[in-house]
Amino acid sequence: YECKFKNCNHSILSSDPQKLLSHYIKKHKMGMKQLFHVATNVRPQKLNERVVLTKANSITNISEECLKNATVIVRELDEMMLIEELKHHLGQIEASGQMQQEEEDNKYVITAENFQAAIQNGYWEYASKFPIFFIAKHRELIEENVEQILEHLSSFSKCTSEVIYEVVGSFLVEDDTVTFQMKQQFTNAFQVNKKLFRDSAQLRDIVWKVKQQIKDEQLQASNQQIIGEVQRLQAQIQQVQQQLLETHAKVELLDQKVDQNDQKISEAQDNQTKIVQNQLEVLTPDIEMIKNQCVQIVRYMKDCAE
Repeated sequence: YECKFKNCNHSILSSDPQKLLSHYIKKHKMGMKQLFHVATNVRPQKLNERVVLTKANSITNISEECLKNATVIVRELDEMMLIEELKHHLGQIEASGQMQQEEEDNKYVITAENFQAAIQNGYWEYASKFPIFFIAKHRELIEENVEQILEHLSSFSKCTSEVIYEVVGSFLVEDDTVTFQMKQQFTNAFQVNKKLFRDSAQLRDIVWKVKQQIKDEQLQASNQQIIGEVQRLQAQIQQVQQQLLETHAKVELLDQKVDQNDQKISEAQDNQTKIVQNQLEVLTPDIEMIKNQCVQIVRYMKDCAE
């Protein structure tokens, strides 16, 4: 474990939350009950009873959720201690008149290395406490680390440095890889602290550009949604049209079959009529002969009667 801040009297920042919490407790000889007491007074946030009663030597048994809560508290406590140390050293520098020598003799915590560690890891309150001239002097350092700064925009509202806002805002305006969410987080943070920057025309202009990009992206997203909806409707219309064509083809086929059936029926009727007519023609002489025979019989019967 290695502290990332030079000349600081306490540890901070670790990729391993368990190691961070364990180191913090051992370093400051603070038990879990004391940590719970301090944490709930600094910021109301209840910890699981199991965390409160767990000792530092058995910290590996802490649940993931409780460990996450405890880690957040430790970060807040660490940043508070860093700020107190910074205020203390600022007082010493002001008293000794060595404001411009802090980086040369490396005696104080006001160093580019500590400032870089702060902005890289989202310690915004601590970073904002560095002297204004110091932050302005290290503007290039902020620009070099802006991509790491973007990873901690969720808590950016705690930052009150105008220079940091200007650098981050300019990057958001100019870079095409930043996300919509990052821009929203930046403008939300500015909204929280806008009273502090009321005299900064440059920063207000940057924020306006970011907000305009947000509006443009929202409009573009809305247009894309509309286009997608139109395309979906067009696909449905094409599908319905295709179904209508298929139905029309089926109807025509049925009509053809009906016509064919009607024709067959008509032909069958004609054929049957012709057959009957032919039969009548064949039987007509016989019928006439029978009629004649009947007439002769009638005459014969009359003659007999007479």
